[in-house]
Amino acid sequence: TVQHGVVALAMHSGAPILPIALNAPKRWNLKSWDGTQIPWPFSRVTLRIGAPLFVAPEEAREEGAERVRQALLAINED
Repeated sequence: TVQHGVVALAMHSGAPILPIALNAPKRWNLKSWDGTQIPWPFSRVTLRIGAPLFVAPEEAREEGAERVRQALLAINED
């Protein structure tokens, strides 16, 4: 999920949101509240960085959060 605070900060500061995704096919998935994933030693990790997203001050937070969510989904597609 995308936190609305990230969108609000981008709206007020004018700074872009940079969507970033890490993926490690060989990993441990912890059964914790945040779903922490730990890559196995010496496993390959893929880092994907999407295009910067700017959120206009007049844009609704929900709308901005949805754009960020869509950008994260797009960079996670194989």
